[in-house]
This record gives sequence, C-alpha cells and structure tokens, in this order.
Amino acid sequence: MSPSQITVAVFLALYSLHFSAIEVAGAAEAPASPEVAATIQPYLDAHKLAGVIGVIADRDGVVHYKNLMGYADVEAQTPIREDNVFWVASMTKMFAGASVMMLVDEGKLSLDDPVSKFFPD
Repeated sequence: MSPSQITVAVFLALYSLHFSAIEVAGAAEAPASPEVAATIQPYLDAHKLAGVIGVIADRDGVVHYKNLMGYADVEAQTPIREDNVFWVASMTKMFAGASVMMLVDEGKLSLDDPVSKFFPD
C-alpha cells in the first residue's frame, strides 16, 4: 500500500469513527459537522484529497448527515455536487462482500453454497 493509500485509509477510518458517535434519532437532516470539516480541511489544503462527500442515511433513505467538501475538478475549481459520479476502484469488493453477508443474514444465501448453485454453467 502506498503512503497516499495509507493516508486515505486512516482518514476514512477516523471519519467513520466520528459517524459512530453521531446521534441522529429524530433528526430530519443533521447539518455538516464542524469537527469533521476541521479534520478533513488540512488534507484538502495539502492536495492529498480532492474532495469528500459524506452521507449517513437509514434504510428508508432518510438522510441524517451530509457534508460535501472540496472539488470534483481541482484544476477548474469545480465544487463537488451531490450528483457527481466517482470511480470507486477496489471499493466494489467491499460492497459485494457486504451485500453477500446481508443475504446470509436474511437466510437467502449460505456461505457453504457452491457457486454452481447460482451459476450452473
């Protein structure tokens, strides 16, 4: 892992820890956190991160926390918008793994099932 990847991984871990402490019960939409913004800003200023979008939503799609910081295009100084699309690279493995485990929790899939059960060919 390169130093920049380690920096981003540590940042994301710290960012997610902050989310675990947020109380969102009863909030229609919580404002952006000044503490999170203060943590992220040095990375944006040092150009280690172009921008960040953080969102916490419940299963019903109700947004409890949202924060957009930085640029979608640094050179053009185009701010990040909610509808920007980003390349997620290897993050898809985590989404796939989490999806599989959700199916296991729902009893729709077993980790002991052979792949041929779902893809016979």
